[in-house]
Amino acid sequence: MVESTSCATYLGPVLLAVFLLRDLLERWASSRNQARYRPFAFPNPETRKYHISDVSIIIPTVDTDPSFTRCLCGLLNHKPLEIIIVATETERYRVQALVHNATVQKAAAAAGGKTHIRILTVRHANKRDQLVQGISASRGEILALVDDDAFWQNERLLWHLLAPFQEDDIGLVGCPITKVSNIITPWEVAAIRLRGKRHGSMKSAYAADGGINFCVSGVTMLLRGEILRDPEFQHAFTNDFWMGHRQNSGDDSFITRWVLFRHQMKDDDNNNIISQSHPWLQRKPQQINNTDNLNHINVENNVHGNPQHSTRTQWRLGMQLTSEAEVGTSIMPDARFAGQLKRWYRSGLRHRLMCLFFEPGIRAMWRTCPYMTRKMVEGMLTPVLLPLRLYALYATFDVFPGLALFILTWKICSYIHGLFTFSLEYPYTGKYWWAAVLVDHLYLVSDWYCWATLGTEAWMTRRDVDQEERQVEVVSEGMSPNTDMRRDVRENGNVTENVDGVVDMTD
Repeated sequence: MVESTSCATYLGPVLLAVFLLRDLLERWASSRNQARYRPFAFPNPETRKYHISDVSIIIPTVDTDPSFTRCLCGLLNHKPLEIIIVATETERYRVQALVHNATVQKAAAAAGGKTHIRILTVRHANKRDQLVQGISASRGEILALVDDDAFWQNERLLWHLLAPFQEDDIGLVGCPITKVSNIITPWEVAAIRLRGKRHGSMKSAYAADGGINFCVSGVTMLLRGEILRDPEFQHAFTNDFWMGHRQNSGDDSFITRWVLFRHQMKDDDNNNIISQSHPWLQRKPQQINNTDNLNHINVENNVHGNPQHSTRTQWRLGMQLTSEAEVGTSIMPDARFAGQLKRWYRSGLRHRLMCLFFEPGIRAMWRTCPYMTRKMVEGMLTPVLLPLRLYALYATFDVFPGLALFILTWKICSYIHGLFTFSLEYPYTGKYWWAAVLVDHLYLVSDWYCWATLGTEAWMTRRDVDQEERQVEVVSEGMSPNTDMRRDVRENGNVTENVDGVVDMTD
């Protein structure tokens, strides 16, 4: 009995020692991996496999902000093959007005008329449908999926992002994302803190096993056209269900998962796409079909590929984490950022669940990216491990109060040092340092909140997206399973513009 009590007494200090050792090893491994990271070399003109004229840029847009004109000007400066803007039918004329802006026209003229701008539409706001509409209409060998608030500031950014494609097995290229704004608010400080911490961890994860700490950012990602034009990809991408809801958000995590692990995913023998047999992944019985939203684009039988046979190339990521490849983006300067955070965290939890349990599963994932797998498992266990850490520290205070106080002081000092380093790197954030502290500890509630709202599908920062999603849900709940929604699609198709100095309207 005495021996049992003695063991229980020392359980807390032993646990604390294990956690402390793990933290020290993790910090050492992260520093070592970041030092090992090497960006992709800028190729010589004679050896380049791809030119900027091989790139089609696809921009899905909803609730388009006036700053979109600045986004377009930055893209035009790189002189890609084409820019395809995919809006909703109700917003078509507003987007046209932004494209016809004098500043954009001037940038198009400066590009020498080499870049065609086209505007396509879908019936309902859904980023995945919009991307597929643009992908299917594109002509480039390399496709750049770009948000409507992405700003390509470096004049040679596109060249740097094309560099990884010198290696034939690189299928997806990502880059660092930074804030672009003339003002600073507590919300923006929180966002900068999150993105700043992610930059270092991206280098560490990529150097460790070629994976990534979460997913390639959807603000700007470049992919080989053959991946995105694959009918199996398009079908799976636009028929991705979670708890009965067809997914709108999480497009970047889906694409990252597909590129990294498609070669290990099992097909359903009936429809040749990833099995959706688990209840979490099934649609509602009367869920609206995604093809009703795509104007005259058949994702089942795309002209670019054979839907019956897709190659299982084991693609790799190419993370170009340099200042020259850095893409700017706007950050919500107000309480809307809280909604954005909710979407990010919820999407992150779904992504981890999909990777570890469904596509491709923890064992298959480990074979490709063991470091990424371990970090995902740790992320899943955070709500469980945190109470254990607190118990270990509390129990150690009873047995070795001096040791516990030393460890607690060391942890606090290390954290303060990290905040000080952050303020030196981003001096304009100093006034709102407390926002960085709050977002650092947001996981204390965010993990539980995400589990409680795991079945919620909402964009939360684009009003029209969530409004149309609710309308589609109402329609799908009230319609007959045999109702053909496609009867409402306009007979003449989309209004398409070609803007290269002169506007040409075609129906």
